[in-house]
Amino acid sequence: MNHSPMLKQARRQANAKIGFYIHAFIFTLVNGGMVALNVVNGGFLWSLFPLMGWGIGLAFHAFGVFGFPGAAQLNQRMVEAEMRKLEGKAAVNS
Repeated sequence: MNHSPMLKQARRQANAKIGFYIHAFIFTLVNGGMVALNVVNGGFLWSLFPLMGWGIGLAFHAFGVFGFPGAAQLNQRMVEAEMRKLEGKAAVNS
């Protein structure tokens, strides 16, 4: 049995997760520093705006990596549909 497609998919998913973890670490480091700087200097809590904006981006990154509930089944159905289309085209071109 050829595991090459599964290996490629597993590597792609592992790399996506590593990328998300790096993103989350940098998010925590930078925003923690901005919040600390803002608290030390006092005044208006301006640091909440980049934190919220970047947080939305991080949430979308998480959904992209870990998926939405039910996304795995939708993905499987879409892959199967594309495979049927490709098999049909290959049969016509043979």
